[in-house]
Amino acid sequence: MSSRYRFSIAVSCTLGLWILTSGGAAPAQFPGRPPVQPARVDISGTIEAMVPGYLKVKTAADQSWTLQIARNAKILVTGKATVGFLSTGHFVSFVADVDKRRSKVEEKVSKLTIFTPSPERAMGAFPGGMGGAEGGLGPNPFGPGPGFQQPPAGGPNAGPPVESYEIVGRIASMKKGKVTVYVPNPFFKPALQIELAEEVDIDLDLAGPALYSLAKQGDKIEARGIQVRETAAQVNEVTIELAEPLGPPQKKRPVRPPRVTRPKTPDEPREGFEVKEDPEKPAEEDEPEKNK
Repeated sequence: MSSRYRFSIAVSCTLGLWILTSGGAAPAQFPGRPPVQPARVDISGTIEAMVPGYLKVKTAADQSWTLQIARNAKILVTGKATVGFLSTGHFVSFVADVDKRRSKVEEKVSKLTIFTPSPERAMGAFPGGMGGAEGGLGPNPFGPGPGFQQPPAGGPNAGPPVESYEIVGRIASMKKGKVTVYVPNPFFKPALQIELAEEVDIDLDLAGPALYSLAKQGDKIEARGIQVRETAAQVNEVTIELAEPLGPPQKKRPVRPPRVTRPKTPDEPREGFEVKEDPEKPAEEDEPEKNK
């Protein structure tokens, strides 16, 4: 076996071992030895930097940790948001007095929560602010769950015309502070009309594997996972508390292609210049007058 071939094998083995260790793989197992159990770690601190798939965290003990986000990690994001962050499709919950006959909230809503739907949180209108934690979304997250109460005898409009409910629904439309929330329920029409106050207190309760991308420098973090190196871990449970409220998403300005102009021919005069006769060219003689 030539020395060049042995060198190629050594380089390939070294590179493969580096990829496995850097990717957070478990230590290799050897026959006859007890399996090595990876160490579980709990890390809390402040986010210093982030790149896709990784977070750099500074702990209270002034240690810098590199956290690799697992593919199916459970990510929770809490904090605040501005009105500009609200948009069609967001799931919201709030408590309000509803005029059941008009399917409208008379008073302006000044506090609500943006959340991520789950089987533990049913959509609907819950009298007295009971909440939808005991219900279920079922196969259709936009439909009613089994946690709804039956309307009183006499039909949906029976009882007081105005009642207090905890509203758990989805924003269907927004226009100048006036919002339509889709709320499947047996008490009033599902299209509930509300109006936002000038200053709205908006809480965040979001969950999703890609939501770590909302994190910024200075946000607080708590994470659990497996330690893969001295100050590196692969985490599958992450809770991020935003230091600043989320605002409206920044719109990217479209890149305009460069302007293409038609090149001018040598004989074509440029705009703004006079065409002068060639001084070396003799002037043409006037045409002789015709005989009268």
